[in-house]
This record gives sequence, structure tokens and C-alpha cells, in this order.
Amino acid sequence: MIKYLITLFVYLLIMEKNMNESKPDKEIKFTIPDTCYVIGDSIPLTITYINNSSGVIVFKQPEKVTEVGVSVTPKNKQPQGARFGRVIEKVVDEITTRRVVEKAEKITLKPGATYEFKEDIAARFPDILPPGNLIVQVFDKTSNEFTILSNSIDVTINFTIESIPKLMNIISGSGNESFRRRWAVDWLRKFKADFQPKIPLDDDTAEVKAEMESQVARELEKFRDWWATAQYSEQIKLQVKKMNAQYFIEEKPIQQNENR
Repeated sequence: MIKYLITLFVYLLIMEKNMNESKPDKEIKFTIPDTCYVIGDSIPLTITYINNSSGVIVFKQPEKVTEVGVSVTPKNKQPQGARFGRVIEKVVDEITTRRVVEKAEKITLKPGATYEFKEDIAARFPDILPPGNLIVQVFDKTSNEFTILSNSIDVTINFTIESIPKLMNIISGSGNESFRRRWAVDWLRKFKADFQPKIPLDDDTAEVKAEMESQVARELEKFRDWWATAQYSEQIKLQVKKMNAQYFIEEKPIQQNENR
């Protein structure tokens, strides 16, 4: 009996040690200024890493690695994820390029210390933020043993009349990334199909960019002239409401036929 109890005690100690070793040594929390937005808004997250362990921990900047990112789950749909780390094209020679992840510095945290960074997810990942009721959460998959998940926050995004000038501003901002500008163009073309600005790519030459930006400016001027009157149209207002409403339609569960 005593031998059995000793064996059991040793087993429990080993189990406790293994549990402590596999427990995440850091915690993630994030905050957001509001929970209601419209398409075209900025949605800045303030993300905080906390060292919950009793020792010093070292990790790479989470905002610059591809194992850390944000998960967005629309109601009744599958979650979509996007990773914070940027993959960039590195020129090797005149004909060769190589895709590499941006350089991340090492962060050292003492017990109880925190590391904070900000990420505007609407600027970085607009395509995973449609109108609707969404659940936003940050994930960290840098460990092979577990995934660390932050708190989750419910966010509502609407498409409204206010979205149109916001989208025009995104397109006119040559400093915005090209994919975000093209995303904004796609939204505005739902209202004016002949709106065809040619957004330059981020890696186009300065000469090409200058020529294309001139065309973008001309297209935007024509759109603004049209919108100055169209925004008061009842037809446009109804179109905006219908477009927004389609994202809030709840999927009803399939009911089984009891007469089968």
C-alpha cells in the first residue's frame, strides 16, 4: 500500500511538472476603441503581450512574424485569418527575387512585464472585414505545443452612405497599399460600373505610378461629380440599405422532416 502511494505521488508530481511546462508563458489581450464601425473606417487594435511566467521570456516581435495574426468570424460562417508578418520580395540579382518575411527583433520580458503594439486591421486586412456581426480575436502559433488566443470582442460593421466618401479617400491616398485601394474601388463600382481607376502596384516604377495616379485622380473627380447629386437619390439610398442588409441575414438551421 505504501509503495502504491509513493508511486502515485511521484506520478502526480510528474503530471504537474508536465502541465506547468506546457502552459503558455505569455498571455495576449487586446482592446479596440469602439465596437461599431462602417466600411471605410480604421479599426485599430492595441495588442498587449503579458509575461505570466516566473522567469524571463524572449520572443520575436509578434507584429512581424507570420505565426501571429487576427481571426475574424462572421456570424454563422467560418472564421478567416490574416497574419501580421509581411512577406516581401527581396531582389537577389537582376532576374531573381526571393520571398522573405520582414525582419523581427527579439523582445525580452521580465516576469509581469508587458509588450504592446498597434495594428489597424481595416487598413491591413479589409477583405476579411465585411459588413455584419463579427467576432475578432488575436492568435499566436509560435509554439509547436499550443496556440495562444486572446480575448475576443464582438464588432459590428455596416455599409452606409458615410462609407462612400471614406472609400473615395482611401482610393485617393497614394500612400495606402494598392490592394486596399483596389478593395475600395470594388465597393464603389457596385454603384457606378464605369468607375475604372487603374491603381498602380506597390512595386511599380515611379514613372508608371505617376501616370496611373493621374488617371486615378481623373476617375475620382468624375465619381465625385456624380456622387454630389446621386447621394440624395432615393434609389441610391435603397441600394445602400439592401447591400448592407444582405450581410446580416441569419442562416437558419436545416429542419429535419419528422414524417420520414
